[in-house]
Amino acid sequence: MPDMGIRCDVASTVLVDGLLATWQALPSLGEAQLAELDRNLVPREAARLRRAWLAVTAFSRVQAAVAEPLLQTLGASGIDHVLLKGSATSRLLYPEPYMRAGWDLDVGVRRADLRKIEAVFHDHGFVDAQQDRESGEFHRADPLLKAQVEADHYELGFLVRRFEVVNLAPEVREALQSEPWARRFWFDTDGPAPRCYASVDVHHALSHDLAIEPLLASAQRFQLPSGEVSVPNAAWLLIHLIFKIYWEGAHNYGKGLYQYADLVRLMPSIDADTFGYVRAVLSEHRLTAAGYYVLRRLPLFELNLPDHVTSFIDETETPYICGDPIYLNDLGDMWPKLFGVR
Repeated sequence: MPDMGIRCDVASTVLVDGLLATWQALPSLGEAQLAELDRNLVPREAARLRRAWLAVTAFSRVQAAVAEPLLQTLGASGIDHVLLKGSATSRLLYPEPYMRAGWDLDVGVRRADLRKIEAVFHDHGFVDAQQDRESGEFHRADPLLKAQVEADHYELGFLVRRFEVVNLAPEVREALQSEPWARRFWFDTDGPAPRCYASVDVHHALSHDLAIEPLLASAQRFQLPSGEVSVPNAAWLLIHLIFKIYWEGAHNYGKGLYQYADLVRLMPSIDADTFGYVRAVLSEHRLTAAGYYVLRRLPLFELNLPDHVTSFIDETETPYICGDPIYLNDLGDMWPKLFGVR
């Protein structure tokens, strides 16, 4: 007979590794879910998951707290802007923003407003910095490298602020000190005030082909405790998610699965008219294949799709016979790559 203890141990390790790989969704796990995992994991892996959950949840709480005064200032600045990616979905789709973790606060503005918004972040203590790949720490950015990156890309990066956190709960401090995985988020964990970083990415386009102007034109105001913020409408949230999941997933192994946590929460709000607009934009930008590959996996999350989505999946299952896959951005199914396999 097979050794069930070894099988259970291996399965527990694989499951926890998968949860940590999708750490952006980890803070959304509640105590009931963690308790259920505790009962089904071997003790060593259950303890590792709990430490990781404490570390990333504390990190995400810092990010959410840092963002509040920034968003309040942006709302009053008169700069036409819109939150993007996890910065938008964390506030629209989750009970609390910290429940959807991420590295950056992502904001979209017109190219002409880049320096204006950069000045806002500088006023809030953010400095031009870049990350050391080996240590994970940030240091002052090389001005030439910063200029080169910004010239070649559609975003203004390198805006970072360091925080020393002194009010962490004892169990969080213990997790930071004992869990090596946590050190991607936290530094100087043995000292009295562990450090972490908050960073900002300012986008003047979604990609080289997707402009920011349609998002700005259709953006909606969303009320936060600290004031209003500007967020994409449901159609553009979906378009951006489809693009990110497919494009990053097709070009990388093991990247982007966590964004299905956003997608599953968003889809119930996508009515037929909204989806009709999404279809038109996907077709215009040759992203129909992306929509097909991304949306057809939603039933795996026990999500019942409405007719306007299932009909799209059925109609786009067969590619154009004479179409060029490269021109059509049809790079095949990204799904296996999300799990790091071919």
